[in-house]
Amino acid sequence: MEPEIEISKMQTAGIEKGHLADRGGVSADETPSRILLEYSSVDGVNKADVTYCYDPGELVHCVDGNVVPVANVPVGAQIFLEDGGTAVVTASTEIPWEPYAPELPPRVIGTVRYTGVFQRIDFGVVGGAAVGTTPEHAFWSIDRSSWEPISSFTLGEALLTADGKAARLEWISAPYMAQCELRNIEVEQVHRYQVGHTPTGGLWTHNGMENGCQVPRAKTSLGIDDALREKRIREISPNTRVIKAAPDAEHHIFLQHLRKRFKDDYGIDVDDYVVDVDDLTHQALHAGRGPLGIKAGWWEQELMAYIRDAETIKGSKLDQAELLQIAEDILSRFDLPGLSQAHRYSKA
Repeated sequence: MEPEIEISKMQTAGIEKGHLADRGGVSADETPSRILLEYSSVDGVNKADVTYCYDPGELVHCVDGNVVPVANVPVGAQIFLEDGGTAVVTASTEIPWEPYAPELPPRVIGTVRYTGVFQRIDFGVVGGAAVGTTPEHAFWSIDRSSWEPISSFTLGEALLTADGKAARLEWISAPYMAQCELRNIEVEQVHRYQVGHTPTGGLWTHNGMENGCQVPRAKTSLGIDDALREKRIREISPNTRVIKAAPDAEHHIFLQHLRKRFKDDYGIDVDDYVVDVDDLTHQALHAGRGPLGIKAGWWEQELMAYIRDAETIKGSKLDQAELLQIAEDILSRFDLPGLSQAHRYSKA
């Protein structure tokens, strides 16, 4: 069955088309502008045309060895991408920037258009039109309470619609290769959007995960928290050889300054969930700004955003098991010790 709706027809609730803004937090002393960088990447017969919005101070890694502010990257320059590929800059524009406002609809901060030969998969839900996407693109499974690649869904499994209803998977094709065009977007903060049509709205899909769910970004330097996010916190050579120091720091999985909230809402004693990490990793986990420019640390921002998104989709508080699963997922994504290695805080 040929797909009636492609990812290129995606919808995002409340989105302002063409409106790009900063993907991170804000603070009063930041510059009120962003750099809209356009670049193209070619890999064999496949091509990706990307538009992404960067902070002017982000340092871009160029193929010629220079590391320069994104505002100074010239058209025609070759740059490295986070996934290890390269791209050629085709345009650079300074645009007005407005602070992120949680009470307003989220905005698009990046777009990508792929042309070439790609692996695809088609599926449909009961009462809905067909959707074409990639096998690893993540959709929300109500049955599993998590973002899962569409290729892992089974017939009858419930996907989440815009109105918070269940849309049961009616059919799904086997993955196949095809000459096609695929599009994706990245949405600030919430990292999700709707695709396709059902009687109760589009289906929720994610754009901030791996396996092709992200818009290709330039490799930039923003500090130790970005190094961890790129899973390269302990790299010491171009060959990605890794060295791990002996454990010498205890990391609270759940936030100490929110211990009352975790106890009251989830029955979690934060001192019962501590893992051993090396000191450099521990510094990385607590580096960076929170979503409002607060020195909250990258780990806090990641954990609380994940909890917020899950509770928004669920429409109620998570239970303890669901919260622990979220923690396990984040620990696993960044190659940190899992809950099976957690212990009581030694200073409790």
